[in-house]
Amino acid sequence: MKIKDCFNVKNKILLNEGITNTSFLIDNKYVFRDKKEIIDPFNKPINEKKAISLLEQSTYVEKVIEYDETTGKKLSLYIDKTTRISSHLSSNHIAGIVKILKDLHSKGGVDFDFDPFERINFYKAAVSEKINPQYEEAVLNSASQLYKKYPYVFCHNDLVKGNILLKDDDVYLLDFEFSGNNIELFDIASFLSENDLDNETKLTFLSYFPQYQKKDILVMIMFEDILWYYWGMYLYKITNKTIYLDIAKEKKSRINNI
Repeated sequence: MKIKDCFNVKNKILLNEGITNTSFLIDNKYVFRDKKEIIDPFNKPINEKKAISLLEQSTYVEKVIEYDETTGKKLSLYIDKTTRISSHLSSNHIAGIVKILKDLHSKGGVDFDFDPFERINFYKAAVSEKINPQYEEAVLNSASQLYKKYPYVFCHNDLVKGNILLKDDDVYLLDFEFSGNNIELFDIASFLSENDLDNETKLTFLSYFPQYQKKDILVMIMFEDILWYYWGMYLYKITNKTIYLDIAKEKKSRINNI
């Protein structure tokens, strides 16, 4: 099976209509990720290809058969009988997620960074609706101190529930479009803030990272809300798709409620 074969195959079932991708189950054996238009200039398929190569021996990622580094289209083996994460996770699943993150962060760097400050500046310059400048400045200044304090490691940077699969006690991590060198705190905050987790799950997860103070994690969560607010507003402006506006509104609501 090749990517070119996926467009005409008869036994094709829609698995997921994502924001930037649509995934299909092919012959009950393969998953074809049909990449929609590449609208974020920071997300380069060549970099995701490098991430896939870095992790090809890891047991917690899908087996990629073919990847088109020009379009971002991907063909991989199907992992059957999986579920998405819920608000409450078992201790085994939490431990599995932590194990994956610690392994991921120990892989060594790649030759591309996920620079949230650069992204914020770019997205912000393109939109008219800004966040309260005093609040934004305070959060960005606090976040910049964290970036001076902690080293860059290889990170996923997009730990939403759509990118995490559970199968029995195993955990799988998908889609490395946003991956790149970043500080570990970004992934920790991403997992905590993007998945509607209950307090017990959050506390158990955080118990594996005692080296980080609660105030630093909260700063990173606020920092990411600013980033994804401007990201959503930027993509809404250039696509007019309400899904991006909805994301921006959710982030703005959290910011306004602090």
